[in-house]
Amino acid sequence: MRRRNHGIGIRWAPLVSCGLLSLALPLRAPECGACVVGDPEATPTVEITGHPGDCCYGEWAGPVSGVANNLDTDLVAIRLYARTDNYYIQPLQGSLIEIDCEGRFSSQTHGGRQYAAILCDREWEAPDVLEELPPLGGEILAIDRQPERRISFAGLEWIVKSSRAGRADPGPNYWSDDEESVWVDAEGALHLTIREVGGDWLCSEVESVDPVDYGSYTFHTQGLVDRFDPCVVLGLFLYERVDQEIDIEYSRWCEAGGQNGQFVVQPWTTPGNRHRFSFTQGDPLLSSRIAWQPGGIEFQVWEGHSDEAPADPADLVAGWSYTGPDIPAAPGERIHINLWLVDGAPPADGQEVEVVV
Repeated sequence: MRRRNHGIGIRWAPLVSCGLLSLALPLRAPECGACVVGDPEATPTVEITGHPGDCCYGEWAGPVSGVANNLDTDLVAIRLYARTDNYYIQPLQGSLIEIDCEGRFSSQTHGGRQYAAILCDREWEAPDVLEELPPLGGEILAIDRQPERRISFAGLEWIVKSSRAGRADPGPNYWSDDEESVWVDAEGALHLTIREVGGDWLCSEVESVDPVDYGSYTFHTQGLVDRFDPCVVLGLFLYERVDQEIDIEYSRWCEAGGQNGQFVVQPWTTPGNRHRFSFTQGDPLLSSRIAWQPGGIEFQVWEGHSDEAPADPADLVAGWSYTGPDIPAAPGERIHINLWLVDGAPPADGQEVEVVV
């Protein structure tokens, strides 16, 4: 049963002084003058620097604190939310959290599994309850949400990607860290989805917390990836930055008759850094391997789930050896797995997508 925040029925707001807010008190104007923090011509930012854990839903849990920058405190403020089944405004209905002259803010909060600070125009009429955080733009200047969701899978700890209600690359797409989007089942398999919520298509990605060293990385997937909608992409890759990346990607890149697989060493625009191929799956179980060494990278794909590739190269779905100039040095790469949409375009058939790893 989902738990939620209850019993907030009186309109209150926090009292602030030129110090940090620590209590929720009746509505009253700030006692300190307006200040300019950072460069108001630059992009505003907000960061939660302290928060309670996942606890005590509906009860007082402690303070959420943070810092905001590039703003005029006379024009903007913080709206704070605690998330249980929905996002509930904190500390009480209608609360608006002031920012001091050093860009700091703090407020008591009821417990939740996640806390969101929205830097906004102080005239924004913030709902007391939100199903999802609002998109950036207009009166919404910046959002931070903590803690980031982490999961355990395949003996490693992973961060689940969230675009915090805006679009982010690749795509750009909306990225969801909800349990309905990404989860590990009772057998230890990872599920990634593309799903439609309120007219938006939410994609999914996980990233290993720790960087990895040279070695072989084999991904066992379940699903007929050769039959994806042409704009769906499944990425299995090692990544440090955009020019230090090793990819196996399954997609037709929105071309209905296009090739549906590729091996890439970034930058992909360098001649010889990409190998494309076509395949038809006879088995929904597929093994995809990146063998990364200082002198070269070996890519292999074969049907079925096994720890070793077929001894006969003819039994491979695809293979490629790379010995070019762009082999990333170890350590630094992190393992990523993502499921997303080219240019954020919804699947043409309107169907949601799920892949099991």
